[in-house]
Amino acid sequence: MIRDQEQARHAVPGQSFAWVHVDDLVALTADVASGRVESSTDAGTGPVEGGCTAVNVAADPATVRDYYETVTAAVGVDPVWDDRPAWTGRILAGRARGWGWAPTVDLSRALAELAEGLRAHPSGSASD
Repeated sequence: MIRDQEQARHAVPGQSFAWVHVDDLVALTADVASGRVESSTDAGTGPVEGGCTAVNVAADPATVRDYYETVTAAVGVDPVWDDRPAWTGRILAGRARGWGWAPTVDLSRALAELAEGLRAHPSGSASD
């Protein structure tokens, strides 16, 4: 849509968003499923046995500018920056970190992978 529809290129550049690379998400999931992260009576140190323990998983924050500049450059169009207030909060992953998790993929690598995938499959379909 960003390539084909000008309206989809509109964004507030300073807006932040939480992200996590799929490899990092899979690593935490595998550690919990395999028991490497042991259950606990304290959600700060592990999932609570027999319960449902919420956990945020997020790498360092990124901005919409980071994402849109990567995507628009890869598909050959320019972003359209809107001047309005933006959410600049952060999703904290303290519980996941307390369980021994830490992201291994940084933003520059993630964005490079995104750009490479867009250039490799310009129509947006991985089956092309």
